[in-house]
Amino acid sequence: MTISILGGLLIGRRVRAGGAPLGFDLFKKSIRIRGVVDLIYWAVQTLTGRDCFAFLFMVLIIFGQERTALGIYAGVGTVWFLYVLASLLPVPRPFRGAA
Repeated sequence: MTISILGGLLIGRRVRAGGAPLGFDLFKKSIRIRGVVDLIYWAVQTLTGRDCFAFLFMVLIIFGQERTALGIYAGVGTVWFLYVLASLLPVPRPFRGAA
């Protein structure tokens, strides 16, 4: 739970620093599906969304798999937090040799 809170705070801070209104859809994009890569991106974005996870957890809990639901939440939450941290790192500038 702490990872989710800290990740949300980091996303909120980055969005506010950019001058945009506060929102937590930093990584979501509205894209037109033009090829396989766009389709894969859309599928991953959809399958990792809050609503999909809520449905998955509901089904797992109905079938008595609470521990499985918690394990999935912990694993995905950790990967998500690492992704948030990586996205907050400054983008390296290309090296330009002495002119």
